[in-house]
Amino acid sequence: MAALEEAMARLDEEERAARVSVPAEPIPPAEIRRYLEHLPEWWAAVGPEDRKALAETLFARIRVLGMRRAIIEPTFEAAARGLPEAFGLDEVEMVGARGVTSTVAT
Repeated sequence: MAALEEAMARLDEEERAARVSVPAEPIPPAEIRRYLEHLPEWWAAVGPEDRKALAETLFARIRVLGMRRAIIEPTFEAAARGLPEAFGLDEVEMVGARGVTSTVAT
């Protein structure tokens, strides 16, 4: 029982440590804008494997709600660079095969 309690305490501590994010330095607005403006260009310039990698750096999760609606959850890094503001913080609507638009009223 003591070994189990010790292992559980260690795992709890590892979980807490994993959840604590390193405070990131603020990203200047100009860098955020440049990052977001170049996403379509980067997407068009690479092949399928690199597109997959780019998508994985942007989206932690995408919940598809039908043919035209989805909820995107950005990665921590993408959120720090303004992705939620670019897409909105709620549902997005597919626009053709290549883009999305926010359904959030602004």
